Formats: sequence, C-alpha cells, structure tokens
Amino acid sequence: MKALIAGWRDLSTVDIIGEPCFTAWFCGCNFRCPWCQNWPIVECRDCREVEVSYIAEKALKSKMLVDFIHVTGGEPTLQYEALSELYQRVKEGGMKTSLDTNGAKPEVVERLVPLLDHLALDIKAPLTNVEKYAQAIGLPVELVERNHIVDKVKKSLEIGLKHLSKIEIRFPVVPKIHSESDVIEALLQVAEIVDSAKAWSKAVFVLQQYVPSETVPSVLFRNEPMTDPELLRKIAHRALREIDSLNKVYIRTIERVEKIEKF
Repeated sequence: MKALIAGWRDLSTVDIIGEPCFTAWFCGCNFRCPWCQNWPIVECRDCREVEVSYIAEKALKSKMLVDFIHVTGGEPTLQYEALSELYQRVKEGGMKTSLDTNGAKPEVVERLVPLLDHLALDIKAPLTNVEKYAQAIGLPVELVERNHIVDKVKKSLEIGLKHLSKIEIRFPVVPKIHSESDVIEALLQVAEIVDSAKAWSKAVFVLQQYVPSETVPSVLFRNEPMTDPELLRKIAHRALREIDSLNKVYIRTIERVEKIEKF
C-alpha cells in the first residue's frame, strides 16, 4: 500500500499542543480555502507515492524523541486505506496517533476511532453561517449546502468528543474572512456542543494565526499581514469571559504556542 505524501518531519513541537511528534503530510484536499498555507500539498505538487511501511518505519525510528505520529495535509481522510494501515503499523510499534482533519468526512473519522489517540479538527467559520463557511473553504454555497458540509463537520466534532480522550479544536483567524465576532460566534457554538457532550475534559480550544506566503492560492490573501497576536489574545480573553466552562485558550502563532487562562 502506498500513500501520496509531500514529506515528513522527524520532530515537530508545534503540531500537537504539549506533545512532540513525527508529522507526515498527505496530499490532496476536498476544500479550496483561498488562504490555504499548504496549497502545493492540496494541488499535489511535489508529492510522491511512498510505501506506507516505509513511512511507518521512519516514524518508529523517532520513538526516542516523540510519542505521537501526526498526519496532516491537505486532507488525510481522502486516503483512508493508506492512513488506516499507517496507524495500525505505528500503533503495533508502540506509538500514539493523531489526525488533523477538516471534518468533512465524519464516516472516515468514525472508522479511524479505534486507531486514534488524538484528533485536531478545524472549525473554519461559524457553524450556523453556511455562506461564511463556503467563503472560508473556497467552495460554492450551493455545493456546501447540497453536500451538508457544515453538518458533517459538526458530526466529526461530536464523534471526537464522544470517543477520544483528547480533541484539539482549532479556529483559524484570517484577515478579510473572519471578524472578531465571527470567531467568537464559532467558539460559542462549539462550546455548546462540548457542553452537550459533557466533554470539557477532552476539548482543547486553539486560535490559529494566519501566516501569508507566496504559495497561498488567492492574491487577496498572499499579501495580507499575518494575524495580529494582540487580536488573538483579545478574542481569547473575550471567549474566557463569555463561556463559563472554558478555562483556557491556546494561541498558536508562527513564533510559539501561548496559553491564556481564566483568572
């Protein structure tokens, strides 16, 4: 079995909050976010087919430094068979597993649950605003509605909260797409879902800084400044005030991961 990948990093300290990991990038994606920072991976440029057994072997050689393998993309759930085999192989070797997903394939997330230790899920816009979600993921509103994409993202979130011991819920903050109110609305909606699942011990809320690059697909975002860390801190403090059960919010920037706690 082969996987189409862009590569891997033997040691990453930024992909899982509080855990060093081996990170692999799977190619291809079912979203077309105009601000995507991994666009060459989405378009499968500079990607290659690699035997899953070889990737697993490389990951297991990192066990002295890391406990986890983290698979990101692109969207890894598009390569379910290869992903499943990779997780099986590394778990047999004693590693823990993590998946980074956009949540649009909850049926795959559910099938992977027995093999997963950690889930990172992107919430790209308020879950009640289909138009805003469509803008954020670069797809026509009609397609997003017809394929029930936002409902599928919610379903993936519910699966993670029900079955896994840790789920990192990530909220990108992108200039020209997300206002402060948009992000707060998304945070409040996710908090309601976490409340309903009685899963606050599992949920980690993360605000993600947007960092532009020359490979971002839309010129509108290519030259935008990165998200101001002070805006992220402002949103975090507001969320902590407005969500009773939320005790901490993480901010992930290009420089570091910062934890902001409720006083």
